[in-house]
Amino acid sequence: MKRLTAALLLASLSLMSLPGCSDTASVKQENKTTTPGGYTTTTVEKEVKTTGKNPPPANP
Repeated sequence: MKRLTAALLLASLSLMSLPGCSDTASVKQENKTTTPGGYTTTTVEKEVKTTGKNPPPANP
């Protein structure tokens, strides 16, 4: 029983160290424009599609 518990604990710890699919890189740009009637905020968010060690920057 102790071996089974140790094996399950080791397996769960090793699975927690793996990166998940929810890890994504994105670029967020926020622009505020002032008008006579107030201000307008525009937010643009782009997800980086290229992966690797040195992906190109995501320019919005």
